Amino acid sequence: MNNTISGAILCILAILVLIGAGFVLSLTGITMKLFLTVNFVPLGYAILNVPFAIFLVLSSLALALILLIARNRDFVPALIFAEVAYLGGAFISAAIFGFLDFSAAILIGAVGVALLVKGLDEKEVAMKHFAKFRAGSSASNKVIALFAVGLFVAVIIFTASNQSYYKDSFSAEFMKVTIGNGLSLSDTTQELLISSIIASQKGTVEQIANIPELHSLVASGSADAIALDNKISAIRSNLDSPAVHDAIKEATKKVSLGEDLVGQMPAIKMVADYAWLLYAFEALILVLLLGGLIVKTLAALFYFAIGSFYKGPVVSQVGPKESA
Repeated sequence: MNNTISGAILCILAILVLIGAGFVLSLTGITMKLFLTVNFVPLGYAILNVPFAIFLVLSSLALALILLIARNRDFVPALIFAEVAYLGGAFISAAIFGFLDFSAAILIGAVGVALLVKGLDEKEVAMKHFAKFRAGSSASNKVIALFAVGLFVAVIIFTASNQSYYKDSFSAEFMKVTIGNGLSLSDTTQELLISSIIASQKGTVEQIANIPELHSLVASGSADAIALDNKISAIRSNLDSPAVHDAIKEATKKVSLGEDLVGQMPAIKMVADYAWLLYAFEALILVLLLGGLIVKTLAALFYFAIGSFYKGPVVSQVGPKESA
């Protein structure tokens, strides 16, 4: 088959597969905002499901097709077909399914595609055992690593215009992670404060009620002393009533003890100042982890399997590509 025709066919197939990958990724609900929190639960729900697993498989297949484009082909046509396949498929998916916030990641990932094209044949020739699989894995890793760096940059760009918001919201996000779905830290400390206030008032009332002089006056029949003793007894009983609890709660609910206390912790304050950078590192690590463990391996397997049947362009000598 003519090299141009075969390259074009592989390019179109890769674009279609990437569009399919974008579609199933949209079913997971993943957006840029899911990376901008220390609460990993929503992101965990988004990636631990069938659509995301299908996305990983399709992404790996697309990467394998790009590897096949680069195989045994001159640098310039291989680069053109590979970049058109990658950028075309990725940006069409991003535009259709709402992933344009990840544009920086896509663009920087294109540098990895160029490195893939440049070094694939040379790597495969240099390896003696399982050459196709190992070369495909190594070349795929370049795209994944550059895409991860691109996502790091994309997160920084996304948060750059509103860093104060992510700094101010960090303590609340931290509380969600540490407390979970139960009572918030603010509710917990407020209940402790109410109990402490009521206990303190009870102690004060008991001290007044146990004054020996008051007992002597009551025993002597003093009307004022008896009235005071009755008043103290009524206050003692009233302290356990819901009305007193609600009155204290209303008076203290504006005191945001939970978030204020968390926000004033030196370590939390320091991390909050660089929350935007923390979120970028989280995204970087996630892509490197999933890409290194799953996508790279699957892409190499697909490349090995398909490459066993599709030999690629016939060349007189396989060696390092020239970028002239």
